[in-house]
Amino acid sequence: MTAGADHMGGAVLLPALDVALDVAVPRRVLRPLPAPRPPPQGVSVSDLSPASAPVNERPVPVRALVAVLAVAVVAAGLFVWVNLGTAELPGLVRTPALDVVGLEFVDYASSEDGTVVDLVPPAGELTVAYFGYLSCPDVCPTTLADLRVGLQQLDEGEASRITVAFVTVDEDRDTGAEITEYLSRFYPDLPNGIAALRADAGTELQDAADRLQVYFEIADHELGQERYDVGHSAVTFIIDETGTVVRELPFGASPDDFAAVMAASLKG
Repeated sequence: MTAGADHMGGAVLLPALDVALDVAVPRRVLRPLPAPRPPPQGVSVSDLSPASAPVNERPVPVRALVAVLAVAVVAAGLFVWVNLGTAELPGLVRTPALDVVGLEFVDYASSEDGTVVDLVPPAGELTVAYFGYLSCPDVCPTTLADLRVGLQQLDEGEASRITVAFVTVDEDRDTGAEITEYLSRFYPDLPNGIAALRADAGTELQDAADRLQVYFEIADHELGQERYDVGHSAVTFIIDETGTVVRELPFGASPDDFAAVMAASLKG
């Protein structure tokens, strides 16, 4: 069962998915993230959300989300929820853990034509992956902004071993170039530390979502239509060099949460 926030109409949906996929295509590992720098003056989260975002979407209150997640954890017996008022690391740990081995995407941050990549980082590094969409008015930009601040809390050596990967679930609207530009607004000085991903390789988006228990739903629309609703879970995946998801951070995780989990995961 997925733990995450769906912000279509303010509802929280927790689907159960379990599909495995292995695709044999040429691959390139993701690149390390250079040390983050302070964001440019005058940039706010609201500035980073396109004006075309659907007007009827609202963020899910964090307290309500945590309550729903806690119930889901107890009912499913699949996760261990850490840091509900404890001194432990925040986030979710699954038993057994999810893995991303064999999932292939196309990264448009590395070249205009795209390069086939997987989500498995080089030895000693991490991939921080998130599934979202560019017209998201609140949850996606809030999460990416908090992650940026968390990265700034790491030392230069730690930050250089992390790659931030954004996978769009809105393939009809979000082009590779637009994803790259969007991420660059959060990390303007880190062009080599981002991965702007679409499921344009051998792995279908739904297959990748099923593997990682990611939920998304796209409202019916005509090709080329600019405004339509999108719902999706809002989980950030911390992935180690074996392709294992070592921890998942739900929507509402703070910059301190991101920093603590990334630092601890780098130490193994």
